[in-house]
Amino acid sequence: MVMRDPVDGQLASASSRTVIASWPARKNRRENPYQALQSAALEVRGYTVREFDLHAIASSNCRVWWWHWPDAPIAAGSALGAWRRFAFLLLLLGIAKIRRVTIIWTVHNLDDHDSVRPRLSRAARAALTTGVDALHYLSSSARCEAESRWPRLASRPAIVTLHGDYRTVVSRISHEEARSRLDIDLGSRLLGFVGKIRPYKGVDTLVSAFAEVRDPRAHLLVAGEVSPEVGSWSIAGERTSTILRRLSQDEIDAVISACDLLVLPYARVTNSGSAVLALSLGRPILVPEIGALPELAAVVGPDWVKTYSGSLDGACLERALEWASADRDEAGPDLAELDWDRIGVSLAQLVEAARAKRQRGAA
Repeated sequence: MVMRDPVDGQLASASSRTVIASWPARKNRRENPYQALQSAALEVRGYTVREFDLHAIASSNCRVWWWHWPDAPIAAGSALGAWRRFAFLLLLLGIAKIRRVTIIWTVHNLDDHDSVRPRLSRAARAALTTGVDALHYLSSSARCEAESRWPRLASRPAIVTLHGDYRTVVSRISHEEARSRLDIDLGSRLLGFVGKIRPYKGVDTLVSAFAEVRDPRAHLLVAGEVSPEVGSWSIAGERTSTILRRLSQDEIDAVISACDLLVLPYARVTNSGSAVLALSLGRPILVPEIGALPELAAVVGPDWVKTYSGSLDGACLERALEWASADRDEAGPDLAELDWDRIGVSLAQLVEAARAKRQRGAA
């Protein structure tokens, strides 16, 4: 089989396509479709993307390793297991150097969200920044912070693209149908939080702020699994409701579609897939002016993303509810900058730049 490589316009056989092992590629698509969407975008540009596993490590034709959260396993399990996984990370970096395998890192976050083992996590990231060949940042702010923290990264090939959209994988349903599924009054003004409830996400702050909202029509819905770090957690009140369990993607889509406004009151964040998910479903969002969120607001526009600075309080929520009640285009926001075809072009350019730099370094 012969195909035209869409990256450089040259003819290439399918057997000669560059093989990328992505950690992960598609195996987590039910929890987070991002990696599957990125893998598809790379394959459209002429690459073969496989799951990163022992076969990929041993395979001689796998020339690129693409990592997303390579240090995340260090925060899981026992302390002994964490040290073993740290040693495995160092081993992988050594294998890549010997075999001249190119390592690319999509930088989803700069720190372990829950700081379970902060010292070991910092050591893992320091090692990663030494061995990585190229960086894919999801915001300019993340790039600036990463290069400030690890100056060696400034010399590596890098691109910045906003978090890609989810429009091809979500189930868009009407506001009315979503309310019916969840048994929510059509006349209520619904603020929602959706996602795993973790300490850094600021859900307690949202609950406290909502208690100050005076509008009797306002209702708060918190939906998502409670993480072990939070422990026992619940809220009660006539104007609040919860779904405290792991939700399917269809359930998440329904909750977001039912909301007048999705509120994501992060205490700290680098990037937010939840924000992009809500926009992909055509719902406006309220977010703090931190991390990538101001850049997302600038690209998508003030009709769909409202930001706040400082502490979230009832007055801020009331203003946001009024803002969210304005008429909007039923087609949703313009997410052209988040389109995977556009992002795929940049990803392909990064692969080629990183491989060229790796080969020059090995010469």
